[in-house]
Amino acid sequence: MSHIGILTQVGDLHAELVAHWIRQAGGRVSLVYADCVPAEGGISFDPAHAARARLRSADGVITPEDLDLVWWRRVGKARVPEQVQDADAREVVSNDSRDSVVGLFRSGFRGVWVSDPDATRNAEFKLVQLRAAVDVGLRVPATLVSQVPDDIREFCVRVGGRMVVKPVASTMDVPLRAGVLELEDLPGDDALSLSPAIYQEFAPGSQHLRACAWGSTVICGRLESPIMDWRTDPRPRVDTAEIDADTAGRLCALNDRLGLEMGISDLKPAADGGPPYWLEVNPQGQFLFLEGLGGPEVAKPFADFLLARSGEGAV
Repeated sequence: MSHIGILTQVGDLHAELVAHWIRQAGGRVSLVYADCVPAEGGISFDPAHAARARLRSADGVITPEDLDLVWWRRVGKARVPEQVQDADAREVVSNDSRDSVVGLFRSGFRGVWVSDPDATRNAEFKLVQLRAAVDVGLRVPATLVSQVPDDIREFCVRVGGRMVVKPVASTMDVPLRAGVLELEDLPGDDALSLSPAIYQEFAPGSQHLRACAWGSTVICGRLESPIMDWRTDPRPRVDTAEIDADTAGRLCALNDRLGLEMGISDLKPAADGGPPYWLEVNPQGQFLFLEGLGGPEVAKPFADFLLARSGEGAV
């Protein structure tokens, strides 16, 4: 029987539901809560005897070398016990815990990554994924990443005087959302030149697509929201969408180009009836809400994919 590990955090419904479906299919799965490593991780590692390395999972002590597949879901911030009061000490405990659990997997696991940590990190860079999307032929809106005021203003004129602006990166504590700017709304040169940002052709419409691609499978949900960045809409309408075969194939090709086993892409239907505009990919994006809000079933198909990749075979 294949043994699947999921590196995640407490309260991650994605991991819990996928683990449920793996067990329902007869598979073995171990949930490792990376945020609970401080005081609870049970990590022990001797580089001279790496096969004996161990840590605690939700179902007991495991050894990374014994796993056939690891779903590298998320590591996140460690939960440092309250008795550690000093801020510097808390940071040390947090960093030591994070690097130890990651290092334990990176040094001892020899199975299938979903997805490889290095590929995952590389694919998180917006410029990298934009270039890859262009290379595989996805329909990418006209895009400029810049902090040169003249270039930004010229680009805005070129795309009709109205464009989307979004961050190249964000923060966990203060997530930044995409917005729409018109030429007359652009700030002064000092603000524009402070930091690079992503400027993009505006694709109108209230429909949005979230495509979940793993292996050769693409499952797509459609969201109806008047808010351009639908993530800020507390009540979007969600249903299942069909995505054309050519775009689906290019989404799979994008994963391959980035070295990913899975990718959650955001797209926007085009007003001209052509292929949808591809906006971005998240190597470990949220997908369970699609199922929860009336869209396509995603958790069980993804569990079947993990079983198949681990050698167990979908049941």
